[in-house]
Amino acid sequence: MAEIKVIKVEIRLPTYPSLPPALTLQLEDGRVFPMFSIPVNTIIAIGSIIYGKRIVNDERKNFGEILAEMPTVREQLGKIVKKVVIDRIDNSDRFYATATLTLNGDEKSVTMVPSSAILLALLANAEIYVDEMLLGLIEPGDEEKEFYA
Repeated sequence: MAEIKVIKVEIRLPTYPSLPPALTLQLEDGRVFPMFSIPVNTIIAIGSIIYGKRIVNDERKNFGEILAEMPTVREQLGKIVKKVVIDRIDNSDRFYATATLTLNGDEKSVTMVPSSAILLALLANAEIYVDEMLLGLIEPGDEEKEFYA
């Protein structure tokens, strides 16, 4: 199937503490791809990249935030990470992503947790895609259904 490019990543922090954070991926064709049950540390790191500042009132930084503050690390990642594609879902409603990397001149595909792959792509300023076949699985209002990214 076709890969649809992500043009914007948005974070969603629920107002109810019992709900997990989420991501919304805005696609180039106007559709939206929601991702639920995102680890809080991943959301915080993604938020720091998107907004250029911390999104929580906590002096402790997580690993992703530290990497985001290191220009040389991000520059090197930009040379290695070619793209990320959210490309499948299993029987337990867990999404998978494939990160395409160039290591020592060889192209390598690595299967990743999608939220971590999105963080990696944002750190590297690499393109993010969603496989079109996954878009038919998510309907408007699917906030009630748990998908694990």
